[in-house]
Amino acid sequence: MLSTEVKAAQNEKQSEARQMARKSATQDKTSAADAYLDQLAGTILDMVDISKADIDFMADGQRFARLPNLGLAYYHLCLSRPNASVFSEGA
Repeated sequence: MLSTEVKAAQNEKQSEARQMARKSATQDKTSAADAYLDQLAGTILDMVDISKADIDFMADGQRFARLPNLGLAYYHLCLSRPNASVFSEGA
């Protein structure tokens, strides 16, 4: 039978491993989103057809506010939809 100290040490190591795995997964998702955001910012002003998924991606967490090209595109896209509004717009 393992002593309480050994069990506590094992639990701590397992907890640290889970935390590191979660942190790594979060960083991977963030890196992928940032890479796509940079790509989108570089091409959005030349796009002829912008998908709803791209618009939703820019709107999620106000990503459009991070880069000027995205902000400009998002502003003009929402102008064409009278019922659309940008978060934090004056009421």
